[in-house]
Amino acid sequence: MQIVAGPDETLTVAIVHYNTPDLTARCLDSALRVLRASLPGAFKIVVVDNRSENHNFEALRAAVAKLDAPEELVLVRNCINAGFGLGCMMALNHSAGRYIAFVNSDTQFDADCFSPLIKHLEANPDIGVIGAQQLSAAGEPVRSFGFNESFLTRLKLRRKHDVSVVSRAPVDVDYLFGAFMLFRREAFAQCGGFDPTLFLFYEEMDVCQRLRAASWRVVFFPGAAYRHLGQGSVRAIPDTKPESDLSLFYVLRKNQGFWAWRLMALSKLVSYGLRAPFNARARLLLRRLVAMGPPQALSLRARETCNFDYVNR
Repeated sequence: MQIVAGPDETLTVAIVHYNTPDLTARCLDSALRVLRASLPGAFKIVVVDNRSENHNFEALRAAVAKLDAPEELVLVRNCINAGFGLGCMMALNHSAGRYIAFVNSDTQFDADCFSPLIKHLEANPDIGVIGAQQLSAAGEPVRSFGFNESFLTRLKLRRKHDVSVVSRAPVDVDYLFGAFMLFRREAFAQCGGFDPTLFLFYEEMDVCQRLRAASWRVVFFPGAAYRHLGQGSVRAIPDTKPESDLSLFYVLRKNQGFWAWRLMALSKLVSYGLRAPFNARARLLLRRLVAMGPPQALSLRARETCNFDYVNR
């Protein structure tokens, strides 16, 4: 299938779907509503299905058909669950936007969250990625950005994560949460995009570290907001903590060096070890951590196999 982008495509919205057809349909409906009003004819939404169960993909395809947006919305299906980062990268095969918004399928837009961010990017050409204020399902402000993880930062008080101390003006941050990130295409390409080695978790910390290393700014913009319902695609995974640990170790090893990885692994080993006599889950996590090899070797990606039941037409 060949997708030809229109000459006025200002924004590409990339969404990765995995077994959440109802949430994704709500996300798409709300995104189309605000984008048609704020960027008419200048956007494209690309949804990449990451080998969902067949009935979930069919439900999503039916929902997309009901939205009746053939020129604005593209749905493609992977033959493999590529994970979040690589799924996002695959969406870019069908895009030409000067700006790229990566949006989780469990988000919802009550108001225009896109054009204020694009306007701020256009006024500040040194910003590589920008994010908006994240709201809970109930509409309450929650943390929207993080601080780079390391052994030393784990020893510090985490009050800086408190929403109440966040500036009400745009502010440079270490990284933005991946539920909604709007990139300048040039910056995203220069830093190499999302690292496909990461299956889940810490993709945003990794890409923002590489952006900042290339002298691009990472900015939180509280003047726009989106609602994040939370954890939609990972609820089916029994325990995501081992994958989260693997991703964190990999990002530390890659960006900060061997000892950053080893010190973090040691801190988690001590933490799980102290709790293991009293907590069954801590014992399980401790056993997995002791058996863990190089950070990328045991990822969920290693167990993925192709499914050619569907062909994109």
